[in-house]
Amino acid sequence: MAVGFSTLFSPISGNAAIAYHSEFQTKTTESQFEKGHSNAPIQSYQLRRHLVRYASWQKGIRYRYGKKNRKEGFDCSGLMYYVYKRYAIEIPKNAQKQSLAGKRIAVTAARTGDLVFFGYRGSISHVGLVYSNDTSGLVIVHASSSRGVVVENISKQPYWMRKLRFAANILGV
Repeated sequence: MAVGFSTLFSPISGNAAIAYHSEFQTKTTESQFEKGHSNAPIQSYQLRRHLVRYASWQKGIRYRYGKKNRKEGFDCSGLMYYVYKRYAIEIPKNAQKQSLAGKRIAVTAARTGDLVFFGYRGSISHVGLVYSNDTSGLVIVHASSSRGVVVENISKQPYWMRKLRFAANILGV
């Protein structure tokens, strides 16, 4: 079922379907994450918070190149794929292709739930999910090759800031 932007998503409880805008497919699923949630519609800001909360719950899962699940681990793009897929949003499976999805925006305009991309010499080598972006800095959830899934303020880390390229709004809202 395709719907307009006014009723984008409903949390999943039992086997209830998620409703979302027409460029995505309707899916049904169930997980412990949603148990106890109602079927009330989620506004776009709530969807964004759900995405980062779900991503944050992956904290501590080990890094594994090319993997995209809790059991085997995640690489950076695999984590994004896994989190967005949880909300029936299909995105490409690698960071370079994910960087072409959605609408490119300035990092200063990135909001909770947007993706941020890192790289050098025109190529994209890493992706993270914006947790928050305010006067405290840019906080992201990402899969670090040395520490696994982490939540960190990259504004205070010269390593990441040198490689930061742009953000993308994948959700369209």
